[in-house]
Amino acid sequence: MAERAIVPTGIPKTYPELRKAVELTFIEGQRAVEQAKVRTYWDTGRLIHEHVLLFQERADYGAGTVARLSADMKYHRSTLQRCVQFYLAIPNCAAQRNLLWGHYKALITITDSKLRGKLADEANRNEWSVPQLQARIAELAPGEAIYVVATVITAPQD
Repeated sequence: MAERAIVPTGIPKTYPELRKAVELTFIEGQRAVEQAKVRTYWDTGRLIHEHVLLFQERADYGAGTVARLSADMKYHRSTLQRCVQFYLAIPNCAAQRNLLWGHYKALITITDSKLRGKLADEANRNEWSVPQLQARIAELAPGEAIYVVATVITAPQD
């Protein structure tokens, strides 16, 4: 696995050092934003799911809750539904530090939990891009990856 970039704490003495330090700072910042986004979506799914469970005797409550949240908060219904699906499909998103929301959106389309876990581990370990993961899903679970096949750019390297 590749080393994580470390943001320098000292003052760069040369322009090349400054350029490298700024680049590393932006990379770390973007990574932190992406990790926060993933965690936010997982927590959102958990909150919605657990709230709906409180009222599980009312069959219509779950669908109505997502629709109401969507209207009240101006979030698209599919995003909220995907958050719940994410929470249910990925029990520990914190374990996969290299995966972005795009990776998880592709992974949650896989109904086989063992295959989903295997692909998540591979993508994390090999630091696959989202298109690389999508290509692997299309290869191993073609019926479950119909919506991502059109965006495949390159296949993962084994």
